Parts: sequence; C-alpha cells; structure tokens
Amino acid sequence: MPVTNTKFSLNLATVKDKEASAQDDIPSARTSEIVEGLIWLGNVKDAKNIVKLKQLGITHILNCADDVSNYFEGEFVYCNLQVKDFARDSGISRVFPRALQFVQEVRDSKGRMLVHCMAGQNRSVTISIIILMHLHQWTLRQSYDYLLAKREGICPFDDNKRELIQYELRSYGSNSMNEKDFILVQNLRRPETAHL
Repeated sequence: MPVTNTKFSLNLATVKDKEASAQDDIPSARTSEIVEGLIWLGNVKDAKNIVKLKQLGITHILNCADDVSNYFEGEFVYCNLQVKDFARDSGISRVFPRALQFVQEVRDSKGRMLVHCMAGQNRSVTISIIILMHLHQWTLRQSYDYLLAKREGICPFDDNKRELIQYELRSYGSNSMNEKDFILVQNLRRPETAHL
C-alpha cells in the first residue's frame, strides 16, 4: 500500500493558495527596460506572461523571490535567488554575487533578462540597483535615481536599504546616500494587512 504524506500535500496546497492570493493584490505595472536591450524589471504578472516575455525576447529570468514560482522552466534559463520578503531574510547581500554572475552569463550568451519578485518594488529593485552599480560603476545614488526615473513605486525596505548602503561603502569606500534619502512609498502593504 503506497504511503502518502498528506501533511506535505496540504502544505504545498497552502503555499500555492497564498502565492495566488498575494498575486491578486499586485497592481499591473509596465515592464521597465533598465539596461537597453539587456535587462527588464517587472513583477510576478510579468513573469507569468509568456506572450510578453517572448515579445521582449527574454531568454533568462532572475527570480528574486522565495514566494514566486519559475513558471516556464524549459522555456527560459532561470536563476532563483530565494530571497524572503518583509525583513525575514538573512540578508539580501548574500545573493549579490550570484545575481551579478547570472547577469554576466546573460551578457556572454547575448541574451535578455527579466528581473522580478512578487511586486517588483523591493527585492528585485534592490538587486537591480546592485546590477546598475556593477555594470556602470555608478554610486548607489546614481543607480537609485536612474531606477526611480525608469519605474514608479520602487521601494527597497529598510533591511535592503541598509544592505545597499553597506555594499556601497565596502565597494567605494564612501556613501552617496543614507536610509532617509530613499523615497517612501506609502501604498505598500504587508501580507498580514493585505485584506484591509
């Protein structure tokens, strides 16, 4: 008689239900081209839109989230950074080297990449800022201001702001901005208040 793990099945179903519910709260946003012909920034809805991905010529997807699936494995090359949201991660800087390595793989293959998380406002924005700093040798301020001009509603959370500031200090020996220099986006909701 086969043994089934009903606890695992229920937990997997719960995770999928939570993912679907969280996605319903994500507003549609335009996919933002942040490095011409190379990198686009988006959210879960962009990551699920295979027609849009194909139209943009996307070949690689950098999934920054632990709570979003890789929807089209086999169609695209994925790198999933598995970063937790809402200050539950051990530190997003732990994945900076892997993200930059993946960008180099995309460039070497002459591909095009989508960077995304759930909302396209925090985790993927933090990673995109690091990518811009690395590719262009820009300061944190230059990268943040550039991204702010390219995409509305960007909002690295406090833990990620601190990690960006620390990364810049380690990389450049000084800081171009502090936590208070980041623009506060008021309409972001934490999961526990998403029903309000």
